[in-house]
Amino acid sequence: MNTDHFRRITQIKISRCFPDVEPILQQIFQQHGGKLEIFEDYCLAHFPEGTTGMEILPRVRTLRVKITLPDGYEMQQYVTPYCEQSVLGFPEDDIPLEIRKKYSQNSID
Repeated sequence: MNTDHFRRITQIKISRCFPDVEPILQQIFQQHGGKLEIFEDYCLAHFPEGTTGMEILPRVRTLRVKITLPDGYEMQQYVTPYCEQSVLGFPEDDIPLEIRKKYSQNSID
């Protein structure tokens, strides 16, 4: 496997999300050996040793990175140009249905 396209990830500064979602994300990080620190204006995601990221191509307006933790868990990082903070995307099934319904722009059944 060519590892030239992979980069080591230790921590990422991300935007705050909804207050009722943050404890869920903290639990996901803890389950996979990481930690999510919540500050007033941002969060700091700490990843376990061995976490890698690989850019998802083709590149569009937003840089997208597939993050793979050592245990195989995957999430995505979205980096918008000129923004100081990123956004993380998690597998849909890891977010409770009631939370997904609450914040979804589309109907979820």
